[in-house]
Amino acid sequence: MPQTPKFFITHSWKDIDFAKRLCDDLRKHGLEGFFDAYSIQPGENIAARISEGLEKCDVYVPILSLAALDSPWCKEEINAAITLKNERDSKGRVRGRPEIIPLVVEPCDLPVLLKPVLYINFVGRYDAALEELLSKGFKVARPTSTAVPARSTHATPTASAPPKSTPAPPRAPTLPRDELADLYQEARALQGEGNLREAAARFEKIADYRDAPARLQKLQLYLAADDLMKQALADKDDRAESWQDAHARLEELLQLDPQFLDARAKLATTNRWIALAEIYERLLDALDIDDWAKAFPLFEQIRRAKPNYKRTQTLFERAWSPMVQAGVTKKVDKDGRELLLVPAGEFMMGGNEGSDDEKPPHTVYLDAFYISRFPVINADYKKFVDAAKHSPPSHWQNGKIPQGKENYPVVNVSWDDATAYAQWVGKRLPTEAEWEKAASWDDIKKEKRIYPWGKDFDVSRCNSSESGIGDTTPVGKYSPQGDSFYGVADLAGNVWEWCADWYDENYYKNSLKENPKGPASGQARVLRGGAFDFGSDYVRAACRGWYVPNFGLRYDGFRVVAGAS
Repeated sequence: MPQTPKFFITHSWKDIDFAKRLCDDLRKHGLEGFFDAYSIQPGENIAARISEGLEKCDVYVPILSLAALDSPWCKEEINAAITLKNERDSKGRVRGRPEIIPLVVEPCDLPVLLKPVLYINFVGRYDAALEELLSKGFKVARPTSTAVPARSTHATPTASAPPKSTPAPPRAPTLPRDELADLYQEARALQGEGNLREAAARFEKIADYRDAPARLQKLQLYLAADDLMKQALADKDDRAESWQDAHARLEELLQLDPQFLDARAKLATTNRWIALAEIYERLLDALDIDDWAKAFPLFEQIRRAKPNYKRTQTLFERAWSPMVQAGVTKKVDKDGRELLLVPAGEFMMGGNEGSDDEKPPHTVYLDAFYISRFPVINADYKKFVDAAKHSPPSHWQNGKIPQGKENYPVVNVSWDDATAYAQWVGKRLPTEAEWEKAASWDDIKKEKRIYPWGKDFDVSRCNSSESGIGDTTPVGKYSPQGDSFYGVADLAGNVWEWCADWYDENYYKNSLKENPKGPASGQARVLRGGAFDFGSDYVRAACRGWYVPNFGLRYDGFRVVAGAS
């Protein structure tokens, strides 16, 4: 490369201000080259001047943004530079010039022919990136600075620690000391409020004051990683390149500050996403041979990260019935009781068919969980009473189960009793949202059922007042005809079931959108599902009941859940 390399800048006209600033800064450091706004004079042949500039340049600098990638002129110049670089002379030797250094000024995907080329990231870090371009691209000697090494989008992150950056030696402040102090304090306050971009802008103004360079460097790394993660989430093709690049920046940030904001959590997210491509391949292999036991946990890993990753949702819908039939969506606890999986995802909670406390219907996301197929039966509750020395239900004579009712749901238990049992077996009560999803959601059709089995009431599918029985029935009597989509039985009628939540008739108006757990306090706890002496309106999946937590009635029972992890 010549002693003073010449540059050529390609840009979209939407990036003209950035291009002018860059050209001016390069000239300040003794460099010359081609920049159309300065290099083409009125009356000159534009195409000829551009060809001449490309032929003479040593370093080709395409400024990449969404606008540039949409510009046919930019694409033509990029292809011309690549062609020149790979051109061979009469002896077959590759020209090897110009050196190509892409500058990314906005999160975007590199053109295919530039993907193997190491780029420099200017997003939110102009000064540091400029030093990098000068020192590494043009070999212009620069003092050691806070520049952040760029990472190529195709590089796979490794466990090795990235090189640590060294803060630049302080230069004479250009602002009065009082103003520097005010900006420094303002920047720290903005960072504390979570306004990170504004904080970075303030630190950049005082890049020589106190520890502002180190703070700015960490913020720039964090913001660059955050931008790349947003870009990756928006990528319809679910490619891993941006995740890998974000991962590299987060690793470097954590080398500087292991506790910086939520960088460690973001790193865990990038790890999960980078692994998705391999997991997806393994899933396709398992589905090829109908290996449902192997496919099921792979589905769960992908769906926890992104349910609609590539074709996962379509594959999951097709595989659901075979997986259920193969028994891979259930697990059996130490007492031999079945728990059934309710996968992670959204569902519609509440409805417009019933009372005001069921309104408004609203979308809720829940993590995956397992729910017991049947309500807790007398035989299992007796084990708890004996082992934990817990008081038996009030209707048990001498602490004994009523004759012949071992397989009936336990009743006359309070919310406190139910919670104590759940803890004893290492589980918990379902939240109101978990109970309703298990009872009402069709995960294939993505629609809500009014009753566990469908939209119409059917007296042959549950034990309600319409059946005329007037008492509890054995669990499973109405299975599978009364089961929910997930195969859970007895969710309509037989006994009301305690949920974990406090009851608030207005809670749905302000409910959390993800994993809601009900109000923080209250006077009554939620009951769901209706019972043997309640009519069809009360056994709807959306119907909400409530009662005081320290007392149980002859139609109050419960079931338990466990986390899917």
